[in-house]
Amino acid sequence: MDKKESILDFESEKVDGVEISAIINSLKDNAKLFSGVVISATSLSVIYALLVTPIFQAEVVAIPADESASIGSLSSSFSGIASIAGIDLPSGPADDIQTSIAIAESKKFNIIFVNQENILPILFKEDWNEDTQSWKEDAPSDLSAQARMKSHYSIGYDKRDGIVTFTMNWDDPKLAAKYANSFVSSINNYIRDDEILEAEKSIDYLKKEIEKTTLVDIKNVLNSLIQEQLQTIMLANVREDYAFKVIDPAMVPKTKIKPQRRQIVILGFIFGLILASLIVFIRENEDSIVKLFK
Repeated sequence: MDKKESILDFESEKVDGVEISAIINSLKDNAKLFSGVVISATSLSVIYALLVTPIFQAEVVAIPADESASIGSLSSSFSGIASIAGIDLPSGPADDIQTSIAIAESKKFNIIFVNQENILPILFKEDWNEDTQSWKEDAPSDLSAQARMKSHYSIGYDKRDGIVTFTMNWDDPKLAAKYANSFVSSINNYIRDDEILEAEKSIDYLKKEIEKTTLVDIKNVLNSLIQEQLQTIMLANVREDYAFKVIDPAMVPKTKIKPQRRQIVILGFIFGLILASLIVFIRENEDSIVKLFK
């Protein structure tokens, strides 16, 4: 029994030895091909890492604007009376921070922001003729502009601590910081203007209702609602950080976030090893592979 086991062990080792030696011989026979593929893949990864456009990231950290003594609290005091009068009063900027974030990510706001900051030639610089200050062909559409703009930023919200993070990625560090800060400022102004517009419409409606009625009590109620809407407009005009209160504005980044050149070269080298091994295997077993597919 021991003798049989030793023979089996010997045969197994011999088979393993033949397999290993065959692999080594294959690599020796195809050393130039193997090394050529690895060097080519690594070289291409180096060239790519050097040519790819560097991207810088700027970040604005904010929190939902304070609602104490704000428009929201004022509106709630008259919400019952307003519902009787048949109007909907503005509920305040930070009623729902996720709603404010949704507005910031909306197509409408992004198109307004692109036009306001005149970013279109920068977003589509490949289609813009700097010498003539005109488009090479047709100007990009609004939908194309907002889609390209959205690819440059992201908004994160941590419900646990209420932190809102605006991240802007750009190939120019100064522009990354500039647009990150102006984006938050613009969304605050946009939401503020919308709330003021709603309040002004409410005032116009209430004034018309006062003209219609002759009842003194109803007129007093409607005048109270007008005063409330005037306070809404006043608070909106004095609050700079309307929906998002900035606690850490964006600074010009000093280092790029990508490309990670070292990782690209390492991945290129690994890919080259795998590709070279596959090519050598196919070359050494070409006849068997051809028969397999016949």
